[in-house]
Amino acid sequence: NSFTITSFDNKFIDNDKVNCILSDKNGNIWIGTSNNGLLKVNTETYEFEHYSKDQTSKLPLRNNSIINLYEDKQGRIWFTSWKSEMGFISKDRKTVNYAPKIGVYNNPFRIFQDKIGDIWVCTWGDGVYKLKVENNSSMTFTPIIIESENSNAGKIVYSITQDDKFGYIWMISTNGLLILEETARGKYHVVDNNNFIQNYNSTLFHDIIKDRKGNLWLGSISEGAFRLEFKVNAINYFPAMDNELSTIKQANVTNACILNNNTFLLGVNSVGLFRFDS
Repeated sequence: NSFTITSFDNKFIDNDKVNCILSDKNGNIWIGTSNNGLLKVNTETYEFEHYSKDQTSKLPLRNNSIINLYEDKQGRIWFTSWKSEMGFISKDRKTVNYAPKIGVYNNPFRIFQDKIGDIWVCTWGDGVYKLKVENNSSMTFTPIIIESENSNAGKIVYSITQDDKFGYIWMISTNGLLILEETARGKYHVVDNNNFIQNYNSTLFHDIIKDRKGNLWLGSISEGAFRLEFKVNAINYFPAMDNELSTIKQANVTNACILNNNTFLLGVNSVGLFRFDS
């Protein structure tokens, strides 16, 4: 198969940095930028709506720097801003609701909703919180207590998912891979990741993502990509590309993405984009 790359010309992103892209349940593409706010693009007509701090914006934002986007099961579009705040755009796309300050540094980074509907907020410096939303507007944060000998475990967390087999929460932090098992409501202990990762030089990762088969994929720093298959309870290199693997091994896998046809994409720093058919 081959792909065609077509430039999307838009004055709000032509000279700006694109931090995140989200495809919602209706097929729209959301683009978060560093300086120009947020774009919602109709992929059939390429018509777009622009949301920013501008007073003329249909949905005025408080900050034009959008770091991360996430759509929850209720159809709300969540966004985070660097060292600023987080909030969501309502399902009917008519209102923007903001969360209160989170932690000391107020730097929400990544948002995730688990299988029972709880919303997790990963921060850059204040650990991990659960967020309760009442009446679709009032929000309250509760810190996650991680029982670990390492007092800094989970303070800076930038990727998160949940496996289907054990229900563990898998987080990527500056301390490496953290696997959490709930011991009591709101309290978690760290599962020994040597049960899953061993005989590899690198224990630092950039991203973790779950595919439609329930496999977990990890993009590492220095050792390329790994896939954890729970049927065999082992993690190994994705067995596909002997020629490319020698290149990927020495590079940092910074992003991962699953397409609708279960094609897996890896973004490799200073190398390019790699595609695998799962």
